[in-house]
Amino acid sequence: ASASHIPLRLSKMLRGFKSIANRTNAQNALAQCMRALSTAPSTPRAAPGIYEVRTYTLKPEGHAQYMKMVAEYGDLRTRLNPNLLGLFTTEVGGCLHQMKHIYHYEDLNHREQVRKSMAKVKEWSQEYLPKSREFVAHQESMIFVEATSCHTAAGIPSAVDFVSPPKPSDPEAPAPVYELRTYQCKLGYDTVPKLCQYISAGLPSKVEADKKGQLVLYAYSDVGALNNVIELWRYDSTQASLEARKAARAAGPWREAVANVARDCANTFTTQFLMPGSISKWQ
Repeated sequence: ASASHIPLRLSKMLRGFKSIANRTNAQNALAQCMRALSTAPSTPRAAPGIYEVRTYTLKPEGHAQYMKMVAEYGDLRTRLNPNLLGLFTTEVGGCLHQMKHIYHYEDLNHREQVRKSMAKVKEWSQEYLPKSREFVAHQESMIFVEATSCHTAAGIPSAVDFVSPPKPSDPEAPAPVYELRTYQCKLGYDTVPKLCQYISAGLPSKVEADKKGQLVLYAYSDVGALNNVIELWRYDSTQASLEARKAARAAGPWREAVANVARDCANTFTTQFLMPGSISKWQ
């Protein structure tokens, strides 16, 4: 090659190397971005709307018949009201022979619209409801609002986005259980916000220590018994719940949060184990 062609060839080679370097840098940047996205905690979205928690106390002698009817009319219920998230029976803790329903609605108007629509369906209003009432001794309904600060602190999505893990294939394996923890707070405007502040500070350490539990919902009451706060956790078994509780006691920030809640916020604290029914979205 002549001397005059060497600078031209060098220039082309340099442009080629630069192009390769640019593609490599872009690929490396993309890979770094993907790694960052895969390891970064997801940001929970704020859940609009409300949660209705309905508690039915059943007559002991009619418990089996009532549960049979719930299963028989399960498809109708979920078709008419797809807002049903959880349907549970009490296993242990507090009043037995209870059924709890948890619904999510956009607002109270949405709730009213759904219930009016259901009342127009004869199979529901003239068949199921009259038949089921003879087995029910008491009914209670409360409206809750999600404590989004607690969900954010725990690094979890809104409860409406919770997806249950698959059930174990082994029929002999322990059944999954949900633990409902309820705080009745002192009167006053500041007690519930203060509780949420304390809990939010301690939740990351509890979640880190509690490898067996999944926080599903943290919420406070808006209609019904006020200054009432609930937290709902899912465990693979009741024993797993107890083991997780022991592990959480070793988390310093969580212990401090519970101590602060006991001192400044809560009058009472109760817990129940709930078993999901066959038509429950949360299993």
